[in-house]
Amino acid sequence: MKKGKKGLAVIAMAAVMLTQLMPMTVFADDYQTYYSDEYPWFSRSTGYYYSSEESAKSQGAYDLIFYGPQSSIDSSKYPSSAYPWYEENTDKYYRSRTDAQNAGGNSARITYFDPSTLDYSTYYTSSYPWYNSYTNRYYRSKSDARNAGGGEYYVTYINSNTYDYSTYYTSSYPWYNSYMNRYYRSKSDATAAGGGASYVTYINSYDYSTYYTSSYPWYNSYTNRYYRSKSDAQNAGGGASYVTYINTYDYSTYYTSSYPWYNSYTKRYYRSKADAQNAGGGASYVSYGDNASNSYSSTYSSNYPWYNSYTKRYYRTESAAINAGGGSRYVSYGDHSYSSSYSTTYPWYNSYTKKYYRSESAAINAGGGSRYVSYGDQAIYDYSTKYSSTYPWYNSYTKRYYRTQSAALHAGGNSSNVYKATGSNSKTTAKTSSGDPYINGHKNLSGWSTIVKYINDLDTGDTLTVRMNQKNVIDSSVLRAMRGRDINVRFITKNGIRWTINGKNISSTASFSIYSNYNSKAIPSYLSKKVSSGAIAKSQVYLSSSNSYLGAQAEVTIKFSTRRAGCRAEIYLYSEYSDKLIKVGTSKVSQSGMLTFDVDAGGAYLIVLS
Repeated sequence: MKKGKKGLAVIAMAAVMLTQLMPMTVFADDYQTYYSDEYPWFSRSTGYYYSSEESAKSQGAYDLIFYGPQSSIDSSKYPSSAYPWYEENTDKYYRSRTDAQNAGGNSARITYFDPSTLDYSTYYTSSYPWYNSYTNRYYRSKSDARNAGGGEYYVTYINSNTYDYSTYYTSSYPWYNSYMNRYYRSKSDATAAGGGASYVTYINSYDYSTYYTSSYPWYNSYTNRYYRSKSDAQNAGGGASYVTYINTYDYSTYYTSSYPWYNSYTKRYYRSKADAQNAGGGASYVSYGDNASNSYSSTYSSNYPWYNSYTKRYYRTESAAINAGGGSRYVSYGDHSYSSSYSTTYPWYNSYTKKYYRSESAAINAGGGSRYVSYGDQAIYDYSTKYSSTYPWYNSYTKRYYRTQSAALHAGGNSSNVYKATGSNSKTTAKTSSGDPYINGHKNLSGWSTIVKYINDLDTGDTLTVRMNQKNVIDSSVLRAMRGRDINVRFITKNGIRWTINGKNISSTASFSIYSNYNSKAIPSYLSKKVSSGAIAKSQVYLSSSNSYLGAQAEVTIKFSTRRAGCRAEIYLYSEYSDKLIKVGTSKVSQSGMLTFDVDAGGAYLIVLS
């Protein structure tokens, strides 16, 4: 018996020792989901409260155990002066170090964050390359950006070399960031550049016009363009706040009591203020042209001293003159009485109006501005009655020779009266056949050899005008004399079409045709209709008898009715080989009805006006 009892005692003692070595067993009901005095120990790894620290630790994650209710820990997802203590395990900010310590348990990693230490910029620069999309700010360092708010998830490094942008939309830069007001190659570049994804829009190709038509009724005041649809207008730049729908509006090119609202952007008068504002430019361009304030006189008097060179009338007040049309740049104060020839009474010459005035202010106010005005005292022009190398410029209007072309021009007449002479009186040549080209205003100075002599005497920047008469081909000798020089020769065909060529734009000296014909029928009607839908007018012009490259670039000027003044022109060249119309440029019809555009190849051209 004693032996058996001894064995049992040994077994019991061993059991006690084993029990002391083993961790306390946690029963299934030794926890609950909320804090209480019986369950004060919280395990972050399980999210439960336990009756003892040992019970909580027995579940693992020894360093994530703390004592006390979770509700007593005041935390924030973002930093501020009220929540300056940051704990990395929980990735939150706390009011006190104690709260941060308790929230993170035994392994809490705590940093004090002072918002005043942050250095930021509202725009990206190389000094502020770290972007935080939560705060929408740029920072010097990643830590500053991370600490500013939101955490590391919101932080992106932006290097100016990491994205490619354009200030304008193209098919290569279709992603628009309205925060940066830039276009980018990719969505990621656009997003990373600043502001975040909410500012980024994909812009596919859109169709626009520089003028309002019924086909382009949506106006974007940011791009100053008109679009077919609202979405095109919004996507083009600036966003929805810049976009206005413009329905048909009624206008006049002149002021009347029925059209009293003037828009200095479109240079038109409208029935209502709304029509005037919507037509283009916005409210800042619109003024009311009340008839009483626009009373005018066709001649100067002390009662009508304000002159508007756009309307060519005099008004009682400056505001009346401005409102009448054209805007303030056309308005000046003073007498505009003039003479067509120089005298001591009218000594001030305006080369813009080609007239003489009593005073300098009158000459300046007449038009063009001060750069066109010079004093017309004959002494200033230092002339000679005979030709010499010192006085080579002859003015057939004054019958005198001058030192410079500008002096000869200012002395009287116009450019057709002035040319560079090489003889005792004027340049002469043997009279050639009546069909030869000649220098404008001087039919006796005809033939290509004579014209070449004049070209050889031109100075840099000079312009010579040649009437083609019955000819249609520019001789190669002329092109050789011009090539590589900064001089202009204007060739006028029999029907009035002008070809202006600068010597620097000549690549080949082979002669070429400038035969020009209005009202050509060379372009198939189905092609012209395709590009002229909604147009005000269209016209075909055949330029040169060659359908290939001319060997030079020329400015061609053709004539339209003055009622087409201000119209936008789109110019197309017809390719017979591909049976297509190729758009080669855009231009605008001048107030006198002239349209000028560049040409470097011959063929049939279609001009579409809108």
